[in-house]
Amino acid sequence: MQVKQPNTGLFLFFRYLLTLKLRFAIMSICVLASITLQIINPIFAQNFINSAVSGGSVHVLYADAAFFLLFAVFAYALSLAAAYTSQDIGWRASNALREDLLLHCLTRDQSWLNSKTPGEFIERIDGDLTVLANFFAEFIVRIIGYSLMAIGISISIAFVNGVAGLIFFGSLAGSVLLIRLTNSAVVRAGVNERQADAELFGFMEEALRGREDITYNGGAPYALYTYLLSAKKMFKNGRSSNFMKTITWAVTYVSYYSTTAIILVVSYLLYSHHAITLGAVFVFYQYISILQNPIEQLTQQTQKMQSAQSSAKRITELFAVSNKIIGGSSSLREEKSDITMQHVTFFYDDAQTPALHDITLHIPEGKTVGVIGRTGSGKTTLSRLLARLYDPQEGSIFIGTTDIRTVDIRDLRAHIAVAPQDIQLFHATVRENITFCNTAIADDTILALIHSMGLDFWLNQLPNGLDTMLESHGSGLSAGETQFLAFLRLFLQNPKILILDEPSSRLDPITESLMTNCMQQLLAGRTGIIIAHRLKTIQQADYIMALENGKIIEYDTRERLANNPQSYYSGLLKANSAEALF
Repeated sequence: MQVKQPNTGLFLFFRYLLTLKLRFAIMSICVLASITLQIINPIFAQNFINSAVSGGSVHVLYADAAFFLLFAVFAYALSLAAAYTSQDIGWRASNALREDLLLHCLTRDQSWLNSKTPGEFIERIDGDLTVLANFFAEFIVRIIGYSLMAIGISISIAFVNGVAGLIFFGSLAGSVLLIRLTNSAVVRAGVNERQADAELFGFMEEALRGREDITYNGGAPYALYTYLLSAKKMFKNGRSSNFMKTITWAVTYVSYYSTTAIILVVSYLLYSHHAITLGAVFVFYQYISILQNPIEQLTQQTQKMQSAQSSAKRITELFAVSNKIIGGSSSLREEKSDITMQHVTFFYDDAQTPALHDITLHIPEGKTVGVIGRTGSGKTTLSRLLARLYDPQEGSIFIGTTDIRTVDIRDLRAHIAVAPQDIQLFHATVRENITFCNTAIADDTILALIHSMGLDFWLNQLPNGLDTMLESHGSGLSAGETQFLAFLRLFLQNPKILILDEPSSRLDPITESLMTNCMQQLLAGRTGIIIAHRLKTIQQADYIMALENGKIIEYDTRERLANNPQSYYSGLLKANSAEALF
């Protein structure tokens, strides 16, 4: 799924807010009604004071007091309703954005994904979006609502006295201008602070995942030193960001109290010259008092807006990441499953030597190739190119007669399944790990598959069967059990082409024998590639391909290579037989 890129900056959020039009309308009505009541309410106090000073009717005084209380209660109730609706809208919109952003990142090129740590992704996707959610949950109610209130109060003061209204509005406009002048510097500081946070979380995630290796190998001092460097950077960037926010806070407060002093002096002068009544003086003071809390909130929300702008900038940077690997419109539905590589050469980023060099081969449909070679010879790279995690810099790869660069990515990966050496399991039930949480797959289908593979004993060992909850990263399962689960995933996917990367590298001989039986069932009728160090794993292969330094040094049927005393594969068989004697 290709996610449409939102607009840059904070406006990226409005596309998601606009999908909640009804809630947005309800919230807007509550905000406007609450503001209107709060602006009108002091007028009843003005009438009360003027009537009291002039000796007006007691009934009029009671009526003004009653309306003052009633409007205050209604205004407060509407404010609560607006705040609740705003929170609901903010989190609904941010969750929709979070879903799109996560999908966007997960569908980026492997080379870009490898350039980021999981902790950094967590901080940038979840952390930055939480900042946005918290901000937008209060944005309409506080920033827009209080801004409208300030404008409304300025207009109300101007109706009483034009000079006072002009002075009040001018002071507010000056405050906004000063805040805007400091805004860009605050945003830059906020971006640096968020980036330092992401780097720290990224390191912590890596350190926690590697805690056993760190403990075994005495790496705690290094981990602590690296953590302190990251924490120091976060502290410095956070201090700079908070200092810039403090400037905004100081500007706002100085502007507010300056405006208060000016209005009080102007009120005194106007009253002393009989230009306004005592009730009007109270209204001016009441309006300024009403604005005190909004000014404090505006200061806080302005700082949050600056943090939100920093987060929004980082989010738009993620959305701006495009794929170099783009699929076409072709389908493999009617194609055969034979594989052809023509003069394929591939370099990893910044590598000086190619991982694969001038690879040309053909794997017939329904046949299995065992790939052997030393670590770093290019075996795993071969599988990554077939699944288009990367594209070769030179050459072409065909499935049937179709160049895989012209095939829709989802269609390609539906036809090619890969069981990597490092199998990823999730903190979920066995059922959810097998089906990837696909609830459309019935338990009967899973149980029948387990029975056909001869794995009933494995299921019976699990304390709660398919409902057994696995620990994080599959902790608690043996290497063999993990591999069984991976094979079940592959059966359910039912691909035409299957790639198994070191499927028996960590298994004992008994488990490996059972695994071989499962592999035979899994590969039946499919084109297969088995990457292996252990020769027993590829005894069922039709062809053997040996790689060295990214080049094919031999490729032929397993029988021919085994019977050729000069072949690399034959030498390995002899060495393996010699080792078995001891």
